[in-house]
Amino acid sequence: MTTGSSRPTLRSTFAVDPSIRLGLELPSLPAPAGSDDAPANGRGDLMASVAAADRSGFGSVWLTGGAHDGPTGTCDACTVASGAAPLSKRLTLGVVAPLTGARSPSVLARDVTALDVVSKGRAALCLADSPRGDAPASEGSHLGRLAEAVWICRALFTKDRTDWNGQWYHLSGAVNRPGPVRPGGPPLLVDAGDISGALRGSIEKKRGGAEGVQGPRREDVARLLTSIDGCVMTGTGNQVTAMRRALDAVSLELSIARVPVIWRGVLPEAEKQGPSAATALHEAGADGLIVLVGRGSEDPGAPPSADRVESTGGVLAPLVGGWTS
Repeated sequence: MTTGSSRPTLRSTFAVDPSIRLGLELPSLPAPAGSDDAPANGRGDLMASVAAADRSGFGSVWLTGGAHDGPTGTCDACTVASGAAPLSKRLTLGVVAPLTGARSPSVLARDVTALDVVSKGRAALCLADSPRGDAPASEGSHLGRLAEAVWICRALFTKDRTDWNGQWYHLSGAVNRPGPVRPGGPPLLVDAGDISGALRGSIEKKRGGAEGVQGPRREDVARLLTSIDGCVMTGTGNQVTAMRRALDAVSLELSIARVPVIWRGVLPEAEKQGPSAATALHEAGADGLIVLVGRGSEDPGAPPSADRVESTGGVLAPLVGGWTS
């Protein structure tokens, strides 16, 4: 539970934050500056990509990676995003963070709050589910752990003091000061994979459906969907449609606001099939895109060149900017 008014500020109406309509995903720096494994121009390439995203119409950039990712490690995404903040006065700076034992939701919420303060209200967070070895295999537990993490982050973004005693996490008198600059806290997304089956299971379970249905608890689903600003997923147009329908069915069942779906992945070459692929995803049910732009054959794991970012943004930004739902 949370202290005070007992509930963090929740999303009450359907709305897609304009800054997350079109996002660019970038890798974090591959190794600490000065190490033998770090490319000499790695930092320069990454910051050039951020500046190009600002010029070409992207609403946000999303940095992935943490201190223990990969064989040589990557720089912390929140720290790198803070370094990129001076390059733009309008870009939202998003962090994609896996749910692992390395960083609890409360610590992550404080780190993203610091990014929000440094960027003057332009931080965002995407919690990416990353099941641990001690996690039960059921979809109900999968969503339950994610729901607890989301609830804790939202509470710390909006409340002075938070207590929580759940299955996965425990807080007592947690504070987050100074709080976020953005009213209500940074946009909070989840990348939970294809959870459409689990969402349908929650409805069947509530309605007393077929014997053996192991859907997540109704309260976990409600807690998750009322606390987020969007559900991020990869997959085909058919999978996007399945997710859209499952989210809409659960939202209707629980009488809560519609949840935006943000597709995340690699589009075909933007100048060629990119616009038609983006339009098809929108027609399938996607409300926004977070795209990865390849660098080509040089180094697929390195940041894309500024030219590639600008060409992609120049094509997609006018298209996505016209989406109204």
